[in-house]
Amino acid sequence: MAKTKEAAVPEVEPEQKKIQPRPTKKEKKAKKAMEEARRAERRKKRKWYTIGALGTAGLAVFINFYFNSLYGTELYEWIEIGCFLLMGLAGGLMIMCSRYEETERQIVGKRNMGLIFIAIALGVVMMELVQMFMK
Repeated sequence: MAKTKEAAVPEVEPEQKKIQPRPTKKEKKAKKAMEEARRAERRKKRKWYTIGALGTAGLAVFINFYFNSLYGTELYEWIEIGCFLLMGLAGGLMIMCSRYEETERQIVGKRNMGLIFIAIALGVVMMELVQMFMK
């Protein structure tokens, strides 16, 4: 007669799922207050970056029109280059401001607008420099 060997299998207790306790009203209220404070901080930063971008662009336009009487001189060309560099700076501020937007669509829109400002400013600056040095 053949003897069969039975392997002793240790009994494994079924794993119990860890149940997350439901948040209390205090915890919900605290989480909501933290979220609202974070939103308010983001709004505040977005507001200041937007004011900075608009102020920089407005300053560039004001300077350009203020020195319009110098049109045709070499000084005016340098002033114009400076104004377009300010416009590029405004585009950079728009890109920095985009990280404080709330939705992905707003982030992409603000970032693209900033990139457009930078691209146009750099293009015009390069064009002006080429014209100046080709004289």
